[in-house]
Parts: sequence; C-alpha cells; structure tokens
Amino acid sequence: MAKTKKNQKSVEASDKIPSETLNDFLVRNCKIQEGSLFKINDTFLWCSGDIERHRVDVWVKKYNKKDEYVEQYIGRSFFLHYDRDNNKLADRTVKKEKTRWS
Repeated sequence: MAKTKKNQKSVEASDKIPSETLNDFLVRNCKIQEGSLFKINDTFLWCSGDIERHRVDVWVKKYNKKDEYVEQYIGRSFFLHYDRDNNKLADRTVKKEKTRWS
C-alpha cells in the first residue's frame, strides 16, 4: 500500500483509472489510427489529498513494409490527475516546447 508523506490517504498501488473514464479521455485527446493501438499502460504514481497521479502510456504498432517487421513504441504519454470521488480526470501533461534541436 502506498501512502502519501502527510498520511492523508492510503491508496493501493495497483489502483487504475476506470476503463470507461480512461477510454473517454483517450478518444477525446489521442489521435491514433484505427488498428495501430497496441496497448495502454496506466501506472499509479502517488496521491496527494483526494487526487491521484497517474502516468498513461499509449503504445502503438506500425508495420514496416520494406523491412517486414512490426515497430512498437509509445505514441502518446499523459500525466493525469484523477479525482476518484467525483470521477474526474484532468490532463496535467507538460507540453513539449519546440527548440531548434527538436
């Protein structure tokens, strides 16, 4: 069982965001081509008060016709705040800034 530093709330480390709530979020925020979704990882990070922090990785697969292999990689990654009491999900992902190197 994972506990916050202030002992405000105990949360099972295996807690996941309910699949219906997570799927609704991903449909709205993730543009993945049909058939290319490989898997979704929902990892509980920590809890502060009533808000749980999760990292959600969306794995996609891409078939390389030239070399005949399947490439699997993280297509999108989100840092989410989840309020279990109100069943609300908020995206707190830091947006990547464009630099001359990226």
